[in-house]
Amino acid sequence: MSKQILEKPLVSIIIPTYNRAHLISETLDSVLAQTYRNWECIIVDDGSTDDTDEVLSKYVAKDLRFHHYQRPKSRPKGANACRNYGFELSKGEFVNWFDDDDLMLINHLEFNLINMSDNHINCSIGQALKFNSREENRFSAYTGVLKFENTLSNFIRRNIVWYTPTVLLKKSFLESNQIIFDEELMAAQEWEFYCKVLNVQSVTVKIHDKNTVLIREHTKSITYSDLNKKRHWHYFLARVKVYRNKQIRLKANDKLFLEEYFINSFKFFCRKGLIIESIKSFMVIINQNNSLSFFDKIFLFTGMVSYLVFNKGDKFFHCNSK
Repeated sequence: MSKQILEKPLVSIIIPTYNRAHLISETLDSVLAQTYRNWECIIVDDGSTDDTDEVLSKYVAKDLRFHHYQRPKSRPKGANACRNYGFELSKGEFVNWFDDDDLMLINHLEFNLINMSDNHINCSIGQALKFNSREENRFSAYTGVLKFENTLSNFIRRNIVWYTPTVLLKKSFLESNQIIFDEELMAAQEWEFYCKVLNVQSVTVKIHDKNTVLIREHTKSITYSDLNKKRHWHYFLARVKVYRNKQIRLKANDKLFLEEYFINSFKFFCRKGLIIESIKSFMVIINQNNSLSFFDKIFLFTGMVSYLVFNKGDKFFHCNSK
């Protein structure tokens, strides 16, 4: 253990879970194997209907550092409410949100704490490997994107990407800036969360090059739900929230980038015949976009109606320059 972290601050590992009785043991075993020992692991169940409760009870009985809670019925269903509830219960100086199907390599906490040995660092981000079915089938989760300068603009464009399980954050930083997960979002919630983190002028992020987390890919993971219309809608909604958040300091080109994203998403909803999403995206953002002319809006509206009725209408979309 490095002399730099001999003070042994408490780390709160917060894990939302739902029906992962067949996987979460591997995750919790990887927590138990950490070289850094001063942690608490808060698992918040989102109302599982499998044997999750039985599995977690064994870990709580085995090690007092594990804490198992049910999401309060007064909180909305979803991982974000579980994350926020776990955060409220946490006692650590540092927070690591983790997923119930991913794995920590044994030095995960230690490397991140060493990386944050400077008291001015608010956030440490490590590297990850993906794996499928068997742990030995590993492949890189990143392709050099973490080498970009850490700016909000680059993050909005996804020139910088990372996985939340690799991140260690100072709890005091999050509390003082009132940063929590948006409980309305079912996808892109981490993107929206880190937009708020990077928006803080005093934020200091330090990235290290150690692979410390294994990200599991399987058919029931969020990664494989790209065709789910709710996922596409919540990606859109997350960007609307950032665009409309008056506390986020968006540059002019950031706004233009998001406006183009909105138009392309609207066209996607129309082409896929997603009636509710098409209408909502037009009314929520397209119709209120001052950078679009009256005729642009007419063409986009006509294209929407044409697609939803006749399943064609690209000629109207091509009249728009976006």
